[in-house]
Amino acid sequence: MSEFAAGPAGRIERVRALMVVRGYDAIVVRDEANLRWLTGVKGVFDYTFEFPHAAFITADQCLFHTDSRYLNSFEENTPAGSPWVYDMDEGTIPGWVAGKIAANKCRVCAVEDDMQINFYQGIQRGLEDRSVACMLPLMHDD
Repeated sequence: MSEFAAGPAGRIERVRALMVVRGYDAIVVRDEANLRWLTGVKGVFDYTFEFPHAAFITADQCLFHTDSRYLNSFEENTPAGSPWVYDMDEGTIPGWVAGKIAANKCRVCAVEDDMQINFYQGIQRGLEDRSVACMLPLMHDD
């Protein structure tokens, strides 16, 4: 397998292929192990169980929300040629996700099947506040 196919860019390509097959406009990833795999960033995730990060992936964007404690580390440890754009929006992360869903006019945005219920409900509230209708199916391995 080529370095591209095995690396972060190839992983994003595979995720996007899955999005097409399943009819997802976007996906939201929150689990640190999944984020590490997707981004290829090493030495930044610290397993604090506070979940300060989230990724939002569309057909043409790879957006990553983090906070000020991590931004410089992510920028310094992101592999060359990475498609990730980092964001430190001041609002809540579920609100950030809802904003990205609204801005991208997503009709179907998949979320991890083990996402914390309060995070999921926060996305739903953020969508309701924006008067946006979007299906949030659980993404899982079949």
